[in-house]
Amino acid sequence: MQNNIINTITLCLLATLITACQRAQTTENTMESEVDSRVELTLDAIRSHPDIEIGTLQTRSIQTQVACTGMLDIPPTDRISVHSKVEGFLTDLRFIDGDFVKQGTVLARIENISFVQKQKQLLELKAQLELAKNNCNAKNCLTHKQQPAKKALTKHKVNWHC
Repeated sequence: MQNNIINTITLCLLATLITACQRAQTTENTMESEVDSRVELTLDAIRSHPDIEIGTLQTRSIQTQVACTGMLDIPPTDRISVHSKVEGFLTDLRFIDGDFVKQGTVLARIENISFVQKQKQLLELKAQLELAKNNCNAKNCLTHKQQPAKKALTKHKVNWHC
């Protein structure tokens, strides 16, 4: 029985020793193959090879266009916030995030429905004011000629604050 244990232990040690030696040889073979794959060319070897030409240094365009895909993200050096004085919807955006812009350049157009309506009302009221001023001037001319129109003129002035 003791003989069996000794034989088993000896067999295990022998198997371990053989396996370890094989791994070391594999590593050495890999290093040798890496060394063998390198090729060094000397100037004489280059000159003697018929397919290799040596010329003078020239500047020339190899390819005028580079086609590639990907994403380039460069953080901007100056970041400026832009705010609008009125609320509304963006109808036209004339820049891309990260573009360089100059002062005074139109970046976007904003449309505000209520602002447009208020501008329309303002123009209508300006037209009414102009009409009232014209009526007032016309009635002033008539008062010099006619006294009965004086009463109508006073009433008109009170209504339109002339």
